[in-house]
Amino acid sequence: MIELKVKDPNEKSEILAYAETMFLPGGKMMSNGISIEMENGKRLVVSFFERKYGTEVEISIGRTVMGVLKTYTSQGYSYVFEQKKRVGMRNGLTMEEQFVEDTCRMCNDKVLLRKAYH
Repeated sequence: MIELKVKDPNEKSEILAYAETMFLPGGKMMSNGISIEMENGKRLVVSFFERKYGTEVEISIGRTVMGVLKTYTSQGYSYVFEQKKRVGMRNGLTMEEQFVEDTCRMCNDKVLLRKAYH
């Protein structure tokens, strides 16, 4: 006998819930993501898209993909954030890229940051 399990559409995976909690302290939850107001008055909307249920979450700010948060079970970390590379990144990060990098650094007990530049 085959038993099918139907996923509750309101139920979030563990990695998606963690990704949201990484950014929630600085903003407020909205229907399209988390809205964060920066010190300079600019408003960022951080969106999350679950690519593979329970293993990968794509993190975007506005319409720009910042990278992917994945489950990771090595070196004492639970997750790894793989930053997306863009042309000219070595010359300096955008405000959005720096914000995501800083957020990952604050969560460095659980999240390993893999930069797209050296």
